[in-house]
Amino acid sequence: MRLREFFYLLGFKPNYQFYGHVVDAIKVDGDNIDFANWLAPKSPKLDLQQVELDELRKFLNPGDFAIDVGAHIGDSTLPIALVCGAQGAVIAFEPNPVTFRVLAANSALNPQKTNIIPLPFAVASDDLLLNFDYGDPWLSNGGDHAGVSKWSHASAFSIPVNAINVSKLLRDKYSSRLQKLRYIKIDVEGNDFNVVKSLSEVIEEFRPYIKLEVGWPTSKEDRDGIAAYFKKINYELRLVINRKGLFGPLLTDDFLYGKETIDVFAIPQ
Repeated sequence: MRLREFFYLLGFKPNYQFYGHVVDAIKVDGDNIDFANWLAPKSPKLDLQQVELDELRKFLNPGDFAIDVGAHIGDSTLPIALVCGAQGAVIAFEPNPVTFRVLAANSALNPQKTNIIPLPFAVASDDLLLNFDYGDPWLSNGGDHAGVSKWSHASAFSIPVNAINVSKLLRDKYSSRLQKLRYIKIDVEGNDFNVVKSLSEVIEEFRPYIKLEVGWPTSKEDRDGIAAYFKKINYELRLVINRKGLFGPLLTDDFLYGKETIDVFAIPQ
């Protein structure tokens, strides 16, 4: 825990802070792509590299449908959307209203090359109101810490967010797209397996590729659950070698139960 976080938790904290964005050009696929970079402190500019698109193209094609759960400002959404193209679609879920504003700005850029549908919700099995905690007053990194001591997650800035039954939403609003569902990316601060479970009906019917995070907040129960669930539905689990290498080595217990945060790539067999 950082010293300032200790004082934040004691109640000595500043007011919430809000920052805008600036649109920058990034060159990939031999062309300039626009991206709205958030101006909050320590928010890095998007460093999108060609190898990331090439890696996604190993299993994604123009016209495909994808879902980004925990899209933040759209830094993970944009490369997926570029590969799916304007004829495809990426639904980007981001419940944080601050980062959602930047995500929405990014969804409006590059309309000839992408089709991003931003939705301001957390993903759950039911429609409900959740409380998300963040570590900084500009709400840059955080999530649902229910059941975790504030002295463990060290996040003193809280906001209410709306969660939605995503399977019902997909069936009701995007049924025509579901046959092309090819990829789900999940990054929700240790609650990734809960998202998998809420999407299990869709996953088992359409069998998309799935990327999820296993980090320090991920319980042993959830780690066990991830391994058992994907084995049950005949998926292979591989270790992601940073964001550019999805098809890494087969996942072993040393990684799944280690202390380092890792990304896992689940491949339908």
